[in-house]
Amino acid sequence: MKTLARVGTPWPKRRPSVRVWARDARTSTPHRSGGVAFQFPDEAIEALADAVAERVVERVINQAESNSTGWLDSAGAATYLGISRTAVHKLTSAREITFAQETEGGRVWFQRADLDAYRDQHRVEKLS
Repeated sequence: MKTLARVGTPWPKRRPSVRVWARDARTSTPHRSGGVAFQFPDEAIEALADAVAERVVERVINQAESNSTGWLDSAGAATYLGISRTAVHKLTSAREITFAQETEGGRVWFQRADLDAYRDQHRVEKLS
């Protein structure tokens, strides 16, 4: 059994609580909070928003270009099908999903069309 503190060693003291009075940006009324409020000029917020928007657009374009080939790795295929990576590996070892490999025992790659075909074959119809 492990001990939490050695005999003769004082327990750590609690830090004193810090109370910060902040202003709610929406109502400008003071209230207690556990954090610190910062005020920025509108121009700085607009510049930050523009910079973030540019980066988001770049990422979306890069992701669209990388996915345009239709090839996904096992993690991407799992996300696309809504199953775990382990389930994807089991399906590939059972040869239930069409896949490509660069070398035997290497990484597996899937095309979206093949994943869609698998999904269509294993669709369960609702009973009314």
